[in-house]
Amino acid sequence: MCGHGQDGHGTTVARASRPWIQSRAAILLMVPPANHRLARREEHTEAFYRFASWIIVGAVALVGLGIATDFFILMEKVVHSIAFSLGVALALLIFSYALWFAWAICRGAANHTS
Repeated sequence: MCGHGQDGHGTTVARASRPWIQSRAAILLMVPPANHRLARREEHTEAFYRFASWIIVGAVALVGLGIATDFFILMEKVVHSIAFSLGVALALLIFSYALWFAWAICRGAANHTS
């Protein structure tokens, strides 16, 4: 159990990785417009749309991981239990991914069948 002002090892790692995760998500979100303008000369091709889609999916995955990391740090500060905080953060991450990815895949499949 950590006292006030002291972080456990898990919280320290999470605090150190949080800016890295969030900055990489922001960088990934900036890649498609720059690539479209500079490398592709603003041409709308199937290859560009495929590339941009995968980059944005990667950014969304990192955003979910960043939110779960923030929630882990918050929960660890409130309940002082790394195991409980990690479990809740993982549940949030799984719920976020299910909401963003599984729901979108199911909705896309429903649109193709109708």
